[in-house]
Amino acid sequence: MKKRRLAMSKNNTRKNKMTRVRQNHSLKAMQFVAVVLFAFVLPFTVVGQDTTRSKHNEQVVIVGSVDPSLNPSYKINLSPEVPELPEVNKDFVFEPINKYFYTPVTFKPIKPASIRAGRAGDIYNNLMKAGFGSRLSPYAEFFHSQSHKGKFRFDAHLKHISTFGKMDGYSPAPISSSIAEFGFDKFFRYQTLLFDGGYRYNTSRYYYLTDQNPGADADMDDLKQAYNLAFFDISFKSHYKNSDKLHHFIGLNTYYYFDKHHTSELSAAMKFDFYKAFDVSNMLEYQNLGIKGDVEYYGNKDSLISTTDIYANATPYFKASYGIFRFKAGVNLTYLKADSTSKFRVYPDIEVSINLFPEYLQLYAGVDGGMKKNSYRLLSEENPFISSIIPDSWTNNKIGFFGGLKGNIAKQVGFDLKGSWRLFENDYFYYNEFPRLNLPILPDYKNEFLILNDTGSVFTISAQISYSVSGNLNLFASYEYNSYSLETYDKPFGRMLSQLKAGGSYLIKDKFKPWVEVIYVGKRWAALGSTSSPVQLDSFIDLNLGLDYYHNDHFSGFLKVTNVLNHQYDYYYLHPTYGIEFMLGVGYKF
Repeated sequence: MKKRRLAMSKNNTRKNKMTRVRQNHSLKAMQFVAVVLFAFVLPFTVVGQDTTRSKHNEQVVIVGSVDPSLNPSYKINLSPEVPELPEVNKDFVFEPINKYFYTPVTFKPIKPASIRAGRAGDIYNNLMKAGFGSRLSPYAEFFHSQSHKGKFRFDAHLKHISTFGKMDGYSPAPISSSIAEFGFDKFFRYQTLLFDGGYRYNTSRYYYLTDQNPGADADMDDLKQAYNLAFFDISFKSHYKNSDKLHHFIGLNTYYYFDKHHTSELSAAMKFDFYKAFDVSNMLEYQNLGIKGDVEYYGNKDSLISTTDIYANATPYFKASYGIFRFKAGVNLTYLKADSTSKFRVYPDIEVSINLFPEYLQLYAGVDGGMKKNSYRLLSEENPFISSIIPDSWTNNKIGFFGGLKGNIAKQVGFDLKGSWRLFENDYFYYNEFPRLNLPILPDYKNEFLILNDTGSVFTISAQISYSVSGNLNLFASYEYNSYSLETYDKPFGRMLSQLKAGGSYLIKDKFKPWVEVIYVGKRWAALGSTSSPVQLDSFIDLNLGLDYYHNDHFSGFLKVTNVLNHQYDYYYLHPTYGIEFMLGVGYKF
């Protein structure tokens, strides 16, 4: 008995010594990483400030506010998972500002039915909404969600909205947007199989100043544009609780995108991620060794030329944790075959985070890089007035550094403050191709945008914050500032430099919910032709208000007022937006 007690005493003494050693290692590691992070972030902050000073004379005010959702690329993809910041439970969906005609009238999709193992039977959730706007804007939307006891979930979404209003001094420019899409998730014990697909159809029209083009025909077929997108995605992912299993994700994505003027883009891609527990050192708490990557194919065709691009990427990585530290280290190996040339490049993929206060405050930093396709789909969805004939191009993000601080307070306030610097090659910018402003518009000279490419760097500051109390009061805000330094052109034509978004809603007695959203966009640069002098576009404020009324569990109504200040601002040069619009509608849930 005495020998057993003596042995237990020795074991406890040994464990205490090991604990103290581990704590000393943790303290030393914390001091080391803090010094490295300080030395890492400071030089690039100074570089960004010098770049800004040389290119801009305006003062920058960083607003401590931001959008409720975080960019997925900024999330730390390490296990065990760090709790995400709480999202604002808004009753409206805040989308990027509509860059062409009118401020978007948006609605919150119905939440997918929750799947609970203890609940038997089917769960149905449907929502229909319809409305009509003051600018001859019909709107209709339908959501359906169905789930069954942890076995599957099916979602469907239909939507149409169009506008036929006119603006004084401009040719008619009606637009429309139609969506039909679905999602199906099949749940297994340790895996999930996901299907997504659909069709989207958007129409717009290039338009012009009527007094400067008296002989132009607004109904000319060449001024009309229509974008069609058919897409289908399938993926298979695991959700093992045991780290010794081979965790996996495989996704196949394809789409066909084409417009009215015989330009098309076919894309097919396969993405993958495999990782498994792998012990490298006894000091580390969890250790995973894995590889992720993707293979992409693009076939582009317009009225002049056809191109084919093949891109392959593989990133072997190791990620682990030690106390309050999380880190990931990988090497991004890429291969690109485009324009009859082949290139192989290597980029770093490193990320470090420190949980200063677990579940409340996290410091993070990293280094990365990679290639990005400037696809016709990407460009036309960002700028619907782009030309149908654009050169095939890829942006080479040679290297990027980022760091920030994110966390939450009492699970009510979520925030993310981030700074980054990126060195790029062949990034895209927009300029207007409209050489005959004082002559009748001709089919070969419609008011469209072309692409120019340049090499340089961009320093970015972003901030996000959200606040939610009992689901009744929800507030959010975001701010982003970009400072470009280019080799060839003086200004970053057509790119956003500063933007502030803010909004909120408040539920009153479960019946009324007023909401507000405001968007401020700072001054931007444009060019009328690739060799002309830069044109500075004025900053603007877009204010939107609304009131939702819930009569009972089934019937509801809404009133929305967009662009309350009635500013016909140019988000894109020579393409002003519509002014104020009222929309009244009803909803039915069953």
